[in-house]
Amino acid sequence: RLRPAYWPLPSCLMAELTVKPIDRREQGRKAKEGARTAEHVGRKVKVLDEVSSGIQKRYQDAKNNLVRLQSEHEQQAKNVHFMQEARDKLAAKIEADKVTASNLRLTLRRAEKSFESMMDEMYKGVRLVQHGDGERPGLRQSSKRLIS
Repeated sequence: RLRPAYWPLPSCLMAELTVKPIDRREQGRKAKEGARTAEHVGRKVKVLDEVSSGIQKRYQDAKNNLVRLQSEHEQQAKNVHFMQEARDKLAAKIEADKVTASNLRLTLRRAEKSFESMMDEMYKGVRLVQHGDGERPGLRQSSKRLIS
């Protein structure tokens, strides 16, 4: 065989480039195999799409849940803060009331002592007026042990 001068390929490569006769069975088998492969890939893509959309949905649900939990946490923190303030105010009021009660108890005790000393003085004065003392006679005269 003579090769043209412009032909750059060696003869060993030339054999590979020659067209082989197409076998119909082989072509049908390859077509079926290609269809099966395409169907298999299609199913895998569909499953992958379902898995991906499920993951995206769970991700979005988790984000929404996180936002909801954060808002609930803020609300509960506000409630706790409010209750703590109310509790502190109540504790301060109870302490103030205890101090007031203690002061009132002391004042009442002083008033009781003052009233008791006043009553003792009144009883002494009544006795002195009625019976007198050794120097002055009282309103009720008595001879010896009898009252007249």
